[in-house]
Amino acid sequence: MMTPATVSTAGQPAPQRRFRASDVADHLDMLVIGQVCLGVSFAGYSKLLDAVFSQQSGTLDRLLRALDAAQTEAIRENAHSFKGETSVLGLKALAQQAWHCEGQGAQFTPADCQQAAARLRDCWQSTQALCSRMGFTTQAPAQP
Repeated sequence: MMTPATVSTAGQPAPQRRFRASDVADHLDMLVIGQVCLGVSFAGYSKLLDAVFSQQSGTLDRLLRALDAAQTEAIRENAHSFKGETSVLGLKALAQQAWHCEGQGAQFTPADCQQAAARLRDCWQSTQALCSRMGFTTQAPAQP
């Protein structure tokens, strides 16, 4: 049974999104992506993204669970891990959401936690859909 925090791609159609050129700059750090591709190849980068978007590490799920439960110490710890995972792959908007949770999470009210979780889920969907659209990943965009 899936919890509300779980991100899954099973049985869900890919959401249709319209992107603007500025969405790339808002969501992705192309300099970092280029550096990673030079280091591990484009195919290697795609495999790394597939691992992130399939949630093999579970960092997003743990962060969303902490936010949903308003567990401020767990928010900070899990946000730090998720920030590292996303920033090294150039997933700028996701890393910024995690940075906010890490820095401000100790002061979050339950309402703040709900808002942060909603923003993180929306950012996850947008980033994953954008990466899929650009051919960076083979993972179908998921609904968190």
